[in-house]
Amino acid sequence: MEHFSTDDMEPTPKVRAIEVFTEGEDIHAIKESAAMAKRAIRERWPVDPEIMKRVIARADALVQKTTKTVATQMGPVEVDADDGALAAMKVILAANAQNQADDHLADKNARLDAGKATENVTERVIRVEFDKRG
Repeated sequence: MEHFSTDDMEPTPKVRAIEVFTEGEDIHAIKESAAMAKRAIRERWPVDPEIMKRVIARADALVQKTTKTVATQMGPVEVDADDGALAAMKVILAANAQNQADDHLADKNARLDAGKATENVTERVIRVEFDKRG
Protein backbone atom coordinates (compact mmCIF):
# COMPACT_ATOMS: atom_id res chain seq x y z
CA MET A 1 0.00 0.00 0.00
CA GLU A 2 1.35 3.40 -0.95
CA HIS A 3 1.79 5.91 1.86
CA PHE A 4 0.12 9.27 1.27
CA SER A 5 2.48 12.23 1.60
CA THR A 6 1.66 15.94 1.57
CA ASP A 7 5.30 17.06 1.24
CA ASP A 8 5.11 18.02 -2.43
CA MET A 9 1.54 19.34 -2.45
CA GLU A 10 0.25 22.88 -2.30
CA PRO A 11 -2.17 23.38 0.61
CA THR A 12 -5.75 22.88 -0.50
CA PRO A 13 -8.32 25.55 0.38
CA LYS A 14 -9.57 23.24 3.16
CA VAL A 15 -6.10 22.87 4.66
CA ARG A 16 -5.53 26.62 4.32
CA ALA A 17 -8.79 27.21 6.20
CA ILE A 18 -7.48 25.03 9.02
CA GLU A 19 -4.22 26.99 9.10
CA VAL A 20 -6.26 30.19 9.56
CA PHE A 21 -7.32 28.81 12.95
CA THR A 22 -3.70 29.07 14.11
CA GLU A 23 -3.41 32.75 13.14
CA GLY A 24 -4.97 36.07 14.03
CA GLU A 25 -7.62 37.20 16.47
CA ASP A 26 -10.69 37.73 14.23
CA ILE A 27 -13.46 35.85 16.03
CA HIS A 28 -15.40 35.13 12.83
CA ALA A 29 -12.33 33.58 11.20
CA ILE A 30 -11.64 31.61 14.38
CA LYS A 31 -15.18 30.20 14.47
CA GLU A 32 -15.21 29.27 10.76
CA SER A 33 -11.76 27.73 10.80
CA ALA A 34 -12.54 25.88 14.05
CA ALA A 35 -15.49 24.26 12.30
CA MET A 36 -13.17 23.21 9.46
CA ALA A 37 -10.62 21.86 11.95
CA LYS A 38 -13.33 19.74 13.64
CA ARG A 39 -14.40 18.42 10.26
CA ALA A 40 -10.80 17.63 9.30
CA ILE A 41 -10.36 15.65 12.50
CA ARG A 42 -13.63 13.73 12.10
CA GLU A 43 -13.16 12.99 8.39
CA ARG A 44 -9.41 12.32 8.66
CA TRP A 45 -8.30 14.79 6.02
CA PRO A 46 -4.62 14.35 5.03
CA VAL A 47 -3.39 17.36 7.02
CA ASP A 48 0.28 17.72 7.89
CA PRO A 49 0.76 16.57 11.51
CA GLU A 50 2.67 19.77 12.29
CA ILE A 51 -0.37 21.83 11.28
CA MET A 52 -2.60 19.70 13.50
CA LYS A 53 -0.19 20.18 16.41
CA ARG A 54 -0.44 23.96 15.88
CA VAL A 55 -4.24 23.72 15.69
CA ILE A 56 -4.44 21.89 19.04
CA ALA A 57 -1.92 24.27 20.64
CA ARG A 58 -3.95 27.24 19.38
CA ALA A 59 -7.19 25.71 20.64
CA ASP A 60 -5.61 25.23 24.05
CA ALA A 61 -4.43 28.86 24.07
CA LEU A 62 -7.90 30.10 23.10
CA VAL A 63 -9.52 28.07 25.86
CA GLN A 64 -7.10 29.62 28.38
CA LYS A 65 -7.69 33.16 27.09
CA THR A 66 -10.34 34.93 29.14
CA THR A 67 -10.65 38.30 27.36
CA LYS A 68 -10.42 39.72 23.86
CA THR A 69 -10.11 43.24 22.48
CA VAL A 70 -13.11 44.55 20.57
CA ALA A 71 -13.10 47.76 18.53
CA THR A 72 -15.95 50.10 19.49
CA GLN A 73 -16.83 53.70 18.65
CA MET A 74 -15.13 54.77 21.88
CA GLY A 75 -11.98 52.76 21.16
CA PRO A 76 -10.76 49.25 22.00
CA VAL A 77 -12.54 47.50 24.86
CA GLU A 78 -11.65 44.26 26.67
CA VAL A 79 -14.57 41.79 26.83
CA ASP A 80 -15.02 38.12 27.74
CA ALA A 81 -13.66 35.72 25.11
CA ASP A 82 -16.32 33.04 25.57
CA ASP A 83 -17.12 32.58 21.86
CA GLY A 84 -13.52 31.88 20.85
CA ALA A 85 -13.03 29.58 23.82
CA LEU A 86 -16.18 27.65 22.96
CA ALA A 87 -15.09 27.16 19.34
CA ALA A 88 -11.65 26.05 20.52
CA MET A 89 -13.09 23.64 23.08
CA LYS A 90 -15.15 21.99 20.34
CA VAL A 91 -11.94 21.38 18.37
CA ILE A 92 -10.28 19.82 21.42
CA LEU A 93 -13.35 17.65 22.10
CA ALA A 94 -13.43 16.48 18.46
CA ALA A 95 -9.75 15.50 18.66
CA ASN A 96 -10.33 13.70 21.97
CA ALA A 97 -13.36 11.84 20.56
CA GLN A 98 -11.32 10.75 17.53
CA ASN A 99 -8.50 9.54 19.79
CA GLN A 100 -10.99 7.48 21.81
CA ALA A 101 -12.46 6.01 18.63
CA ASP A 102 -8.94 5.12 17.44
CA ASP A 103 -8.15 3.46 20.79
CA HIS A 104 -11.41 1.50 20.67
CA LEU A 105 -10.69 0.34 17.11
CA ALA A 106 -7.13 -0.67 18.02
CA ASP A 107 -8.45 -2.72 20.96
CA LYS A 108 -11.08 -4.31 18.75
CA ASN A 109 -8.50 -5.22 16.08
CA ALA A 110 -6.12 -6.64 18.69
CA ARG A 111 -8.90 -8.83 20.07
CA LEU A 112 -9.81 -9.96 16.55
CA ASP A 113 -6.16 -10.78 15.79
CA ALA A 114 -6.03 -12.84 18.99
CA GLY A 115 -9.05 -14.86 17.88
CA LYS A 116 -11.36 -13.36 20.49
CA ALA A 117 -14.72 -11.68 20.11
CA THR A 118 -14.51 -8.21 18.63
CA GLU A 119 -16.38 -6.74 21.57
CA ASN A 120 -14.99 -7.00 25.07
CA VAL A 121 -17.74 -8.89 26.84
CA THR A 122 -17.78 -10.91 30.02
CA GLU A 123 -20.20 -13.70 30.80
CA ARG A 124 -22.27 -13.63 33.94
CA VAL A 125 -24.86 -16.11 34.99
CA ILE A 126 -27.76 -14.55 36.79
CA ARG A 127 -30.13 -16.90 38.53
CA VAL A 128 -33.67 -15.66 38.84
CA GLU A 129 -36.19 -17.66 40.79
CA PHE A 130 -39.86 -17.30 40.03
CA ASP A 131 -42.72 -18.05 42.26
CA LYS A 132 -44.44 -20.96 40.48
CA ARG A 133 -47.67 -20.64 42.38
CA GLY A 134 -49.14 -18.36 39.82
